[in-house]
Amino acid sequence: MKNLDGIPREVKDRAIAHMQEPATSPLRKPPWRAADALPRSELAAAIEALSK
Repeated sequence: MKNLDGIPREVKDRAIAHMQEPATSPLRKPPWRAADALPRSELAAAIEALSK
């Protein structure tokens, strides 16, 4: 994982919001059509890391 300390809080919050969109939302990241969707545990870990 890259160092997230240099990323502004508002960018992290937007990323978290995109990851928490419903699975059918076009705003969800990663998108449903991504070849390898993140498992729930990895998505939760990403959200946790961005929340710090």
